[in-house]
Amino acid sequence: MRVGLVYPRIDWVEYNGLYEPLGLLYLAASLREAGHEAEFLDYTFFEDISGVDNKLARVGLVGVAVSSAALEASAAKVIEHIRQVAPGVPVVAGGAFPSIRPVEVLDAVGADYVLVGEAEDSIVDLARALEEGGAVEGIPNLVYRGESDGRAIQNPRRPVTEDLDSVPLPARELVDYDRYEATGCFEYSMVSTRGCPFDCVYCKPCTDLVFGGGIRFRSASSVICEIAALSKLRGDPSPRIFFQDDTITMHPLAWFEVLRDGLEERSLSPVWHCNSRVDTVTRQKIRVMAESGCHCISFGVESGSQ
Repeated sequence: MRVGLVYPRIDWVEYNGLYEPLGLLYLAASLREAGHEAEFLDYTFFEDISGVDNKLARVGLVGVAVSSAALEASAAKVIEHIRQVAPGVPVVAGGAFPSIRPVEVLDAVGADYVLVGEAEDSIVDLARALEEGGAVEGIPNLVYRGESDGRAIQNPRRPVTEDLDSVPLPARELVDYDRYEATGCFEYSMVSTRGCPFDCVYCKPCTDLVFGGGIRFRSASSVICEIAALSKLRGDPSPRIFFQDDTITMHPLAWFEVLRDGLEERSLSPVWHCNSRVDTVTRQKIRVMAESGCHCISFGVESGSQ
């Protein structure tokens, strides 16, 4: 099946630099590995909502990212247009915001389905079921309304993938990075962990709904492979990278040492920055991070109280 993965960032004003939608690129990679075709339909650079109509006409399933509450209205606008261009094609919404308020988003954007949490496996299940005419009742992480009574049905969640190295690397080749760079994107997104072990009241409940609780780690070698692939794709041995992990410094010192040494062995010299907490770093860890290319750390100040 050909699946169109839509980022509905249309009529969008961005004041802090554009980033590629990494979640959709992970979904695209998983769909491709399962034998499906994946189109990345990015509305970011189109003033006219019909900008990707030629691609929409060829898909059998549309996935729309609603990565935040701010994108909900744009997603609804884009889905309404998709219904006109590709009538009868099922639409599934996913992302951080639907993971927190799935039924609300299902109705607000006019989707047929919502996928909550990490959806690499579930979107493959959904594409297969729709292609083969199978039932969706048993697909984990899926939310939809029953045909007979319109009741909201929330299927059970599947356990999260513990081995993050087994998740296919994001399909960055689908992104028009030249246009991103021309309009303010000066860093590539990357993640080396999923989830967070801390209990900050203002974000932990939502983070758990997206990532299932706790924290999981990629190996340094996996991250090095992704940096190498990115460097080859962009022809740049020193790509600028933003690690979007909540707290990348949950990795131990040894992890950063492997990262540093592996990058040096491959003649890679990325320039990167990250988020952290002051109680997860040491002078030695920061030194090794700097030796691996880290030039900036954004520390969260959780409270105004000392």
